Amino acid sequence: MRLVLAFLLLAASILRADTLSDLKTALGGLDGRDPVKARVEVGSVVRDGEALKEDHAAAAVAALVEDGPQGLTITWDRALLQTAAAESQAKSKDPNQSTRTGNSMDELKPTALSDYLNAPATVLRVLELARLVDEKEAAWEGRPARLLTFKLTPPLSEKDKKIIKEAEMTARLWLGADGLPVALETQFHAKGRALLVISFETTQKEEFRFSLTGRRLVVTRHVQEIQSSGGGQNGVKRSLVTLHLL
Repeated sequence: MRLVLAFLLLAASILRADTLSDLKTALGGLDGRDPVKARVEVGSVVRDGEALKEDHAAAAVAALVEDGPQGLTITWDRALLQTAAAESQAKSKDPNQSTRTGNSMDELKPTALSDYLNAPATVLRVLELARLVDEKEAAWEGRPARLLTFKLTPPLSEKDKKIIKEAEMTARLWLGADGLPVALETQFHAKGRALLVISFETTQKEEFRFSLTGRRLVVTRHVQEIQSSGGGQNGVKRSLVTLHLL
């Protein structure tokens, strides 16, 4: 009986290793050289205080992005740039004025846009920190898929390690019939103490949806939600990025 159990455990381990090896090979084959153009939209909501009332700190904005042999280009509408400039000028005269448009535009940093248009890098970063704990068949939006569940080692800086006492991170990755990712969800939870007396707790959740275009895997949807509490305060920030291929 023990030999049978040991054999089954070994077989499961080999299958998992093959799955990850095949996945990394498939991701490595997506060189991202095919030109791609998309409209990217972003909006975020920030809530803070005991009642978690909405703080209109950001507005929905959109940009045209293109990645090809010449590199990454980002095009902002002229009217949007003028609105952001007007908000900035108003805030220089009155610090209480918000810069909603500029805040949202800052969410679409070139490095983030590059990752959206070259999604294998995002998945591979997760796999570098991950240990596969489960693998099973699971439909995704009504289509056959394979669900991989991971436990991750949270990447903490030396400074973070001094104040974070508990930290855990998990991920779930859905693979389509072609073996490529169609969705990824991660969750990070941490507890700690700052300045010796202030306890804090934070949870960060991220959701990614992927699509294949040519030899590129791109992110078509990215949701990020951060909940935090500490020192008698709490807050929530939620952002949504959607990418429409053109």
